[in-house]
Amino acid sequence: MDRSTKILIIVVIAIACLFVIVMVWGVARHRNEPDPDPKKTEAPDWVKSGLASLVGSRGPKLELDKKKFVVNPGAKVAIAVPSVPDKGPQFRTGKFRLTAGKQATIIYTDKTPDKPKGFSDTQTVAFPADDSEPARKKNDPNEGSITAMRAGGILTMQCGPSVHCVVELE
Repeated sequence: MDRSTKILIIVVIAIACLFVIVMVWGVARHRNEPDPDPKKTEAPDWVKSGLASLVGSRGPKLELDKKKFVVNPGAKVAIAVPSVPDKGPQFRTGKFRLTAGKQATIIYTDKTPDKPKGFSDTQTVAFPADDSEPARKKNDPNEGSITAMRAGGILTMQCGPSVHCVVELE
């Protein structure tokens, strides 16, 4: 080995040793501190949404006969969400996007009799998102999701009063 390669190896080893020393010192220094508050150590919203858009949801997805729904102004369209067999997933997530129009509302009414705690019979998603949903408003106000339980239900879409809208299931 020539002299410059030896110097490079010595520098890399010195940096690795310094790194280990600093890590051990930091752990020893903070050993007696309580566990950090999970809210303070949570990843920022932009990291979560970036990772979610790269990876996507790994859970079961809601599947309907159509992926694109065109709704006339002021009209309502009702879509039956099919049930799944008892051995199927307990829930399915449907991610919807308003692709045309200014305003739309999706109301999902679930027919599952014994829902887990935290799931309601009715879910409402308004497009675009308003101030009551700051995370959705900040990330993508024209995107929202519903969770359908095993027994299925009825999905009702309605457009604003002036322009037809197009809502797509991703």
